[in-house]
Amino acid sequence: MATHLTLRMAWHDSGWNGKICARPQDNPYCVGSHSLLSERMARDKNLEVETVQAGQSLDSLMPDYLPPCYWSTNAMSAEQASVVHVHPFPDLKDKRIDDELPPYAAFTWPFRLSFNHRKETKKRDGLYPRDLEKNVSGFFEKLKPKPPTSFVFFYLNYDNPVSADEYKYALVGCAKVTGVGDPTQFSFSEAELSAKRNSPKTKYFPTMNWAIRISSSFAESGIRLPYHEYLAHMQTHPEDEPKLEEMRVLIDEPPLVRRFKYVAEEVDDDRCLYLLYKLRKAIKIVQEQGIVSMDREESLIEHYIGEVWQRRGLYPGLDSVLRLLVGLSAQGEDPAPIAAIQDFLEAVQASLPDAKELLTEVFALLTGERNLPEELAPYRPLIRKAKRGLSDHIGLLDVLKKLTLFALTEFQLKRILFPDATDKGMHPFRGQSVRTANIAKNPYLLCEKYVPVGSDQASRDTELEQPHIRDGSIGLFDIDIGMFPDERFIERDDELQDLTPASPERLRALVVEYLRVRSSAGDCYASLPDVHKFLVGQALFYARDLLIAF
Repeated sequence: MATHLTLRMAWHDSGWNGKICARPQDNPYCVGSHSLLSERMARDKNLEVETVQAGQSLDSLMPDYLPPCYWSTNAMSAEQASVVHVHPFPDLKDKRIDDELPPYAAFTWPFRLSFNHRKETKKRDGLYPRDLEKNVSGFFEKLKPKPPTSFVFFYLNYDNPVSADEYKYALVGCAKVTGVGDPTQFSFSEAELSAKRNSPKTKYFPTMNWAIRISSSFAESGIRLPYHEYLAHMQTHPEDEPKLEEMRVLIDEPPLVRRFKYVAEEVDDDRCLYLLYKLRKAIKIVQEQGIVSMDREESLIEHYIGEVWQRRGLYPGLDSVLRLLVGLSAQGEDPAPIAAIQDFLEAVQASLPDAKELLTEVFALLTGERNLPEELAPYRPLIRKAKRGLSDHIGLLDVLKKLTLFALTEFQLKRILFPDATDKGMHPFRGQSVRTANIAKNPYLLCEKYVPVGSDQASRDTELEQPHIRDGSIGLFDIDIGMFPDERFIERDDELQDLTPASPERLRALVVEYLRVRSSAGDCYASLPDVHKFLVGQALFYARDLLIAF
């Protein structure tokens, strides 16, 4: 599966066009406490200077002044800009790196990986991880495949005129990633660096510049929701404010929120699809409202959805299942590298006429129903280990096949299938018995009952230090995407994808979801008509209506 990126922006009143705001005095959002680099922005923004230079190029006053919002201001601009990175520490302002922002480029940084979180790690290594550069490089390396397959999703933290009242992240749009900049380093003498690293808290004080450039093909591939156009329209038509509320895209699903908390975060194909469908819904609403035309964007979003479905396929969890089986039989040996399993699956798929046959072929090899063909001989050691793992747990065959439909990690699969092997304080089902046979019949049990690690601060901190996200809430949309492929782009597997949108299993999960939302708002009960209204309004991610008779 491809990896995609969320990228936080500061609110800009002219659509991130590479210029100083048209009315910087009327934009308090960029320096708010829930913006981008909030403390730095509030400290370094010179409102008087920007008011005089309003509407001028971002770098028009270089080298004397650079608006601190330069990280995101050029994201949708056709112009190049000269910038300078100044070390954020007040006592290191003399440390500077001259840089360039190409057209349609922005800077970002995965702040989750930038600090130690666990008490033990802080005590051992101080504030900064010893593997910071390695982890950051690995984070961005996954965005570099050729040809480009990754999307960058632009979003705003709470300080913005679209979602400030709700304290929710607002999705701005997306584009195809075309380039990832190389890391840069601040220059320190040996004496300076030694002095900085002399304290136990800063023993791994980094010299790396915490800003990585992300370039996109925004001119050709970009989609931006017309928030600015709607805000301008509302100046003369205040009665149309509900239309903005209807078309905006907010991130309020708990399984998604974590991907927006740390400025930049990884996103898998399934979450990418769900975000694209959210944008698709907004674009269709905009088209219906008639304030702005988005004909180009409407065509683009359909193309992107089809592209991701084709790449994702029907069985995104198959590689995780294989890694689990290999790990179960490894007995202390090094498990097969992730790349080796992906290469194996690609080799199997290349020999098949139909994508739906991949699962059947792989499990036929694992159960011995089919001999390993000569062209797959290089993968014999991997298959041998996976066969042993399956042989030891053959009773899990049905649920393993079902779980290949979902983009779950190996870590999640192990917790789901072997819940009692985990610490009781981290039990994935809060100590309840959830039979694997029932999960195979009704995978919506996972979004109803699965509890990710993080029930206490120590385990939450452990997860924050993982180089790649390995656990999290399983959302209803996670199961929906696995059970109901968009048949405009991919043919379903009727044997495994055997539920309907109005099946009792899905409707129960929707009711549970609704009651959770109501309880989190402080409500103690919900009326049957309210539940029905919620259910009929929760269509599949690619459909508009769900018909349910009570």
